[in-house]
Amino acid sequence: MPNPTSPAGQAVQDLRIEEAARYALLRRLTPALRHHLIGALQPVGMLAAMLERRAQAAQPDMPGIQKKCADLGQLSREATASCVDLISWISPKTADSVSAEDGIKECLSVLETDLALRGFSTVNKSAGQTCTLARSAVRNVLTAALLALTDSVQSPHEVVLSAGTEGDLVVLSLTLTLKPREGEPMAIANHAYRAMEWDDVLALARSESVEVEYSALRVKLVCPPGPESE
Repeated sequence: MPNPTSPAGQAVQDLRIEEAARYALLRRLTPALRHHLIGALQPVGMLAAMLERRAQAAQPDMPGIQKKCADLGQLSREATASCVDLISWISPKTADSVSAEDGIKECLSVLETDLALRGFSTVNKSAGQTCTLARSAVRNVLTAALLALTDSVQSPHEVVLSAGTEGDLVVLSLTLTLKPREGEPMAIANHAYRAMEWDDVLALARSESVEVEYSALRVKLVCPPGPESE
């Protein structure tokens, strides 16, 4: 086993910290991913149950059943694609890029319900930002930062997400700003797992070569340009 004080030992320690942060993030995302999986599969089950009832009729409407079978096939393909995409949050593709706009949309599509239940509203100001970054940087670092930022406050806030470039480099800057909402503060719901901490965010950021600047109400992520997609 490498000496913990040696470079090799430090690398092993850093990897373990990164893996712990990744596990914590996946535990926090599990309820949302489960919800989306159920949402993708539920229409297939409902249509299959309806077809079963129609097939058991005394005089089945075969043309109608055939049409619904075609619909079932289409729904199944869509559900499969949706499930494969959701599973990629757990085991991402390598060298997979995404535009800033689409990456933030993906992040919010998974977390928006969780944030709303905890008293947060979201504003996405990344429309039209076509600069690309690694999809894994969005799904790991941005998602973890969004959770860490919202976990750190105890009253409803508005979360503003924006994206852009800095200087002449192909670098993406993501900024999350919490703005107090009008109205009485409300209690934030208990987390599905432990709260995300900034050490978790920094560990994940190191693995993605992302620079992180954060304060009590603001996070800035500077990401390298995305790799060429396979």
